[in-house]
Amino acid sequence: MPTKQEFLAYLDFLRQRVEAAEDSRDAQFWIRRWIDWPPWLHDALDERLQHIEGKLAEIIKRPGSTCQFKGEEGEAVARLIVGMGPQARGEANQYLSNAIAGARELTICDPYLLQPYTATPPCDYVASLMGVLPTVLRSLEVFVKPRVRNREVAESLNQACKQRRIRIAVHRTADIHDRVWIADHERAYTVGTSFNGLGNRCAFILPLPDEDRRAFGKELASIRSSASRSRGA
Repeated sequence: MPTKQEFLAYLDFLRQRVEAAEDSRDAQFWIRRWIDWPPWLHDALDERLQHIEGKLAEIIKRPGSTCQFKGEEGEAVARLIVGMGPQARGEANQYLSNAIAGARELTICDPYLLQPYTATPPCDYVASLMGVLPTVLRSLEVFVKPRVRNREVAESLNQACKQRRIRIAVHRTADIHDRVWIADHERAYTVGTSFNGLGNRCAFILPLPDEDRRAFGKELASIRSSASRSRGA
């Protein structure tokens, strides 16, 4: 029988496999892996989930939080999930815009940022992205996956940044999976899907705790030093 530490390590492994799942069937396969475990293992899972819920409650209660709203029954809940459809995409864009408002420097880690969603004209896609960026932004750093680039999107983004006098630097690396937006090196948000997927699939937008942001920043510094870099997309 595994120890509690081994069980928690396996939970982290399952979480990573669910996050990496290409579709819901793949994710459900890994979720079902723990259904038949003995009760004491489920107790350990409950303890872990309660800890996560406590952390989310702390985030919701922070002064100035922009992710609170009243549910149908009047209780305070966190508006962290993005639904599907054009309206949901608009709401997600507005949420991101509010989250990074006032930033002069922005880092976007998104493997597929330079690839629009199917049937979306590149010019419309770039216009949507530029609409989210703060008007005072002066520096945009992007981490994308190598060889995932739509030429029209790249050219339109370069032109739009030039018009707004935004310096843009693009790093190409396969070492980043999660989507993270970092404003002025001090506010970070993890986004459950690439920017091109907002409104096309359900996803979460969550603020990163400062400790996680600093740890992620250290990893970015290491990746930055080894990834290929270009001025412009």
